[in-house]
Amino acid sequence: MQQIMRMLSERKLREVTRFYDFPLPVHWDEHFVIYQTPEAFLEALSDHIPQGVPPRYEAHVRAIELPRQGRYRLWCDFIVSTPAGVTVTPTVHFCRQDEAGMRIEMVETQTCSTAMPEVAREVLVLGL
Repeated sequence: MQQIMRMLSERKLREVTRFYDFPLPVHWDEHFVIYQTPEAFLEALSDHIPQGVPPRYEAHVRAIELPRQGRYRLWCDFIVSTPAGVTVTPTVHFCRQDEAGMRIEMVETQTCSTAMPEVAREVLVLGL
C-alpha cells in the first residue's frame, strides 16, 4: 500500500493501475462505481489529482486477513494531506496474491469525511 501511496503522491498514475484487477468495483458510502479498464481508472485518477502541489497520500494498514485460497482483505486508513487539512477514510481492499504481487480486486470505503468534500470526491474516484 505504501508503494501505491508514494506513486500517487509522485503522480505516477499509470504505475498505480498495475496493482488493480479490472473491472474494478468500488463501493463508497451509498455510491457504487465499476472501472471497466485500466484506462478508465487512469482517466479518473488524472481528472482528480489537483495541479500544482499534489496532496500527500498515506495508508496505515490496520489489519490483514489470513489468506484463504490466495485471497484476503486488507483494512487500512487512507490519509490525504492537503494545505486545507487532513482527511482519514477507513477502507477495505479485497486482494489476491499472484506471481506479480498484491492485486486489488475490489475496494469498499466504509465512511468518508464530509469536512472536505473535494477530498471525499477524490477518494471515490481513486477507489482507495
